[in-house]
Order: sequence, then structure tokens, then C-alpha cells
Amino acid sequence: MQSWQMGGVANVLMTITSGNNLTNYTYCNLTSRLQIHSNLDGNEYLCMDYSLDGGITWNRNTGSDGVVGGLCQDGNVDIESAWRTVQYDISNTTGISSFKYRFRLSSNNQNEDGYIDNVNLTCYANTAPIISNITSSHSIIKGGNTLTIYANTSEHDVNDSEADSLTIYCDNSTSPTSSNTDCTGGTTTDTTYPYALTCTFARLLKPTLITRNFVEFMTEILILLS
Repeated sequence: MQSWQMGGVANVLMTITSGNNLTNYTYCNLTSRLQIHSNLDGNEYLCMDYSLDGGITWNRNTGSDGVVGGLCQDGNVDIESAWRTVQYDISNTTGISSFKYRFRLSSNNQNEDGYIDNVNLTCYANTAPIISNITSSHSIIKGGNTLTIYANTSEHDVNDSEADSLTIYCDNSTSPTSSNTDCTGGTTTDTTYPYALTCTFARLLKPTLITRNFVEFMTEILILLS
């Protein structure tokens, strides 16, 4: 892939004209590789800017960060004549319906160039884990029936970037909740896939229902046990 060259004139501004709607995602990441010629002086730079409101405002309109690293390659400060990856993370995408980014080069000679390569805006949607395995195993303890429910989710195609809790509730009623669950032992809550959950309890009557309550998606699945 050919990189973009900014130069030939003293100052150059290149803006992505179309905004990106981020509202359907939970996390986004903007990266690019920047390089500046070694003949850039102090106060000369190549910057990657971003706007969360369609270009009405920008994180920086003039100047650069002036320090090593950050979103700018500064002459006599950052590494020169070599590529460096710059990155901006968007951990809260709420209300961002027009995300834009641009590149600014400031120099005082026509032979002082900057280069841009590998520009990527990558976004992730938070997806629900899927129950892939439910089993039960019982044994006789002190004359009562002790039942353990095992529930595991598929690790594939799961991107629970918010690390929400998956909780298992068991009860004879049709609406198991945290207040009426019969679970007295086991691992009833987990926050990382594959979400290995167990619910252990002793009952004279075997339970008929198990429920999965995944808080973020507010969904409830009832599975009938034979």
C-alpha cells in the first residue's frame, strides 16, 4: 500500500470529508503511521486530529503537543525519518454520530515533508455470550437430592468489552431471580468467557427451570429441565 505524502508547500491540511457513525459500537480505535523528514525544525510537525461532532470542533486546531509520543510527530522531538504508530481510543461512543479525523503538516520549507500510512478506524460491538452447554449432575447427600447445574457459553464470536456479569438463577417457579434463587453453592456469577457457571442446591423436588440473566442486554432465556 502506498503511503500519502504531505509537502510541496509550507503548510498542508488533509481532512476526511465523510463522518463515521459510531453509535452502534461500544469501542473504537483510530490508528495511523506517521513519518517526518529529519530536516523538520522545532515547532514544525505532522499531527493526526479528531473531531467527535462532525468537524465543528477538533481536539487541536493549531500547534502540536510538543512532547515525545502523542498524536503529533514533532521536529527535533519525536523520532525522524522513521515510522511511528499513533493511536486514539474512543471508549465512550455515546452520541458520536459523525466522527472525523484529519492530518496537519506545518513546515517552513517546501522540501520538509511528512508521510501518512496505514490509517485505520476499527470499531467493536459488544455482543452477548451464547449458552452452549447446560448439564446437571445429582447425588444423594444426607437423604436429600443435591443437584448441580453447569452452564458454559461459547467463547467464539463473543466480544464482551464491558466485562458484564453473567449470572445463573435456579428456582421451581417460572421466574427465577436473585431473591428466590435456590442456589446455595457453586459459582453463580462470572465476568469472563467462557463463563463457567455452577448452581448447587438441595431440594426434595427437582427444579424445573433455569434462567440466564445477562444484565447488559436485559434478555432472559428459560430452559426446561427434564
